[in-house]
Amino acid sequence: MRFTVKAKLLILFTIIIILGNGTLGIVTFSRAKKALEESVTKNLDTVSLQVSKDIKNVNDAEFALLHLLATTPSMRSEEVPISEKCQMFKHYIDANPDKYENIAFYDTEGNTYLPNGKPLQLKGKPYIDIPIQTGKDYIQDPAFSTVNNAVIMFMSVPVYNMQNKPIGCVVAVIKGNVLNEVVKSIEVTKGYHPNIINRINNEIIAKGDEVTDERIDTVEMDPNNNLLNISRRICEGETGIDTYDDPITGKRKIASFRPVEGCDWAVFCPAPYEAFYGDLTAMWHLFFAIIPIVIVVTVILFIVVINFILKPLKNVQTSFSQIAEGNADLTNRIDNKTNDEIGDVVNGFNQFTEKLQSIMTELKSSKEDLINVGKSLSESTVDTSASITQIIANIESVHSQITNSSASVTETAAAVNEIASNIESLEKMIENQSRGVEQASAAVEQMIGNISAVNNSVDLMANSFNELYSKTLEGCRLQESVNERIEEIRNQSEALQEANQVIAAIASQTNLLAMNAAIEAAHAGEAGKGFAVVADEIRKLSENSSSQSTSIGNQLDRIRESIANVVSESVQSTATFNEVTENIKNTDSLVQQIKAAMNEQNSGSIQISESLQTMNDSTTEVRTASVEMSEGNKAILNQIQRLQDITSEISLSMEEMSVGARKINETGEGLNEISKKMNGSIDEIGSQIDLFKV
Repeated sequence: MRFTVKAKLLILFTIIIILGNGTLGIVTFSRAKKALEESVTKNLDTVSLQVSKDIKNVNDAEFALLHLLATTPSMRSEEVPISEKCQMFKHYIDANPDKYENIAFYDTEGNTYLPNGKPLQLKGKPYIDIPIQTGKDYIQDPAFSTVNNAVIMFMSVPVYNMQNKPIGCVVAVIKGNVLNEVVKSIEVTKGYHPNIINRINNEIIAKGDEVTDERIDTVEMDPNNNLLNISRRICEGETGIDTYDDPITGKRKIASFRPVEGCDWAVFCPAPYEAFYGDLTAMWHLFFAIIPIVIVVTVILFIVVINFILKPLKNVQTSFSQIAEGNADLTNRIDNKTNDEIGDVVNGFNQFTEKLQSIMTELKSSKEDLINVGKSLSESTVDTSASITQIIANIESVHSQITNSSASVTETAAAVNEIASNIESLEKMIENQSRGVEQASAAVEQMIGNISAVNNSVDLMANSFNELYSKTLEGCRLQESVNERIEEIRNQSEALQEANQVIAAIASQTNLLAMNAAIEAAHAGEAGKGFAVVADEIRKLSENSSSQSTSIGNQLDRIRESIANVVSESVQSTATFNEVTENIKNTDSLVQQIKAAMNEQNSGSIQISESLQTMNDSTTEVRTASVEMSEGNKAILNQIQRLQDITSEISLSMEEMSVGARKINETGEGLNEISKKMNGSIDEIGSQIDLFKV
């Protein structure tokens, strides 16, 4: 399907108009909606906050009065009767008959007195028990009383005695629903007022609109649970703004909500969604109604402008068609009356036609020259073909000679590679010999070191044996001295034995003298008692001396036996020392022989080391010469390899030259054919050029 420029521009312009207007409308609507949402949110939040503050102020004012009454000395005194306390509130009730149904004092048992003086007991009421038990202020939701046949609301505060112990509470019964007065004094929007909800049971306790249900969670027309979610958030004490579908009217609504400080109530401020967003919706509908009209009018104007703009281009198209058909009159020009891009295109067409006319004039004059050149080209092509045939023959001759040279180079390279292989084998043999010599030198040096170490050890052993021999001789001398001392001790012990025998004889004689003295003392009677005591002491001394002499004799016998044993062992030790001395002399002789043999071994090892060093030097020289020979062989091999590479390159080049020459020959033949065709083309071009009128 072919699209004209006008159709393309029209489609593009229409798309731009639609996108531009659509984008502008969406952006404008989005910004207006955002600004309106911020304004609505702020307004609804302000209303809910104001209602919450007003209700708190009303409650605070009532609690302030009750606290003032509860803290009076009469209320706190337990000596004042309950009836008198209740009579104290009468003037407050009389002063506000439309506000208070009753103000009374209740003790902990729920006892009180009515304004007419009758006693009353109300036990278990939350407005009595909660302040007394918790010490907190209490406010009850407004509710219809069947006793009073009216809506009333209870507010109570605890009463403490002088020891701050709860003794009761002050309860105010307020007529009507004061919360309704608060919510009806404030409008969320025209005709819509806030509601007050108990967050515990979710019941509406004050409402400004009669259409509101008694419970906001009794929803049957709330498929999205929006109202149920708002109810849950209110019960949880949240503050916020949300939308929902009214279960009674089915219309979309928006509401703000927040808890009331100091009690279990919450403010719920509903309003129709259209009351805030109706103008925005109308603007959106108007936008969609106007946009099609704007697009149609704009497209019509665009078509008129496009036709006017494209008229010169239509003239250009007509001129091109005239040039392409008939005798191609290049003298034709287009009149241009516009000074814009289209005019530039027309001027360009006129300049192109003028240039083409000039070119065709020159081509007509060059046609004869081309015919002459075609003839010369045909003659040159024939000469070139003959020359190329001769070049191909020369190239094949050179290629044959290079092939023979390449074979010779290859044989030379093989011989040099064989020499290189032999040199490598020689290097390996020299390297193995060098390693063997180095290992032998290292082994000999290590053996020389070991021999030196053994010589040092033998010298130390010889010195040690000399010193040991001297110590052994000294030990023999000392052993003989010990034997002499032992002999002297044995002689002295025999002298002690004789002395002990003398002591034993003296003790025996002393004992006989003591017995005789005792006998004489007995004969003397009383006069001999003192002498008897002395005789008894002498007898005891004699017995002790005899006992000690016996003990000393036994000890001396054992000492004599020990000395005899020591003498015997000393003789054996002396004999052992003599044997050790003889063995040390023999061992020292062997060590001296080993030392002499090691000295001879050391001299031989030094000679072997010198010979190995000479062999190592010779091996190093041979290895150096082998390396130099290997390097030279590598240089020769590299040069041969280079020569071989050059020969291969020349051979390849000759082959390429041969291929190129054949290609040139083929090209020459083709050129000959082309020359013939070109002559025909020149004739044909000449006939076409003659068609242009210049």
